[in-house]
Amino acid sequence: CNFCAEAAVPLSALRPPTAVAEELSRTAAVYAGEIRPYFQASFFRPTSRWIEELQSDFHHRGIAISWRAESRVDGLAPNQIASLASAGLKVLDLGLESASPLQLRRMEKTSNPDAYLRRAAALLIACAENGIWTKVNILLFPGETQETLRETTEWLDAHRRMIKGLSVGPMIVFRYGDESREYLQKIR
Repeated sequence: CNFCAEAAVPLSALRPPTAVAEELSRTAAVYAGEIRPYFQASFFRPTSRWIEELQSDFHHRGIAISWRAESRVDGLAPNQIASLASAGLKVLDLGLESASPLQLRRMEKTSNPDAYLRRAAALLIACAENGIWTKVNILLFPGETQETLRETTEWLDAHRRMIKGLSVGPMIVFRYGDESREYLQKIR
């Protein structure tokens, strides 16, 4: 997305599932099992194999911990959601950003807004069917109008039974120096 401060930073691999299970096991022991971890990643995009290994490692160690993660509409496939729920995912913060086709293009989230929004709906349905709460993140991006806000609001209303929470905030530029000036000029 063109607004991401980490857009030029290469993605790093997720920690191996065995390492995650081991660390959660140790941490849960310290807190008598009462932990609710947040899987922090700039882009949580696990492979199906990673999810299967996490499930297996959790089962092998007897880990039954509810956890939370943040991802984007293009980061998870609906067919992965049941396995993630089985591995303990309870809350998914989903970066939708907008449901306005114009704003999605301006943000450079997608070149195909209709497919993007269908995928978002499919993820929400899969989460609801598997007991995962979703908090949808909306970004108020330069160029918002009453019409673009109406499009987003109507989409959210149409999917409200599958959304547990909503986070809405304006875009803030966190870049520095020439990069900031260039980006501000671009969105201006």
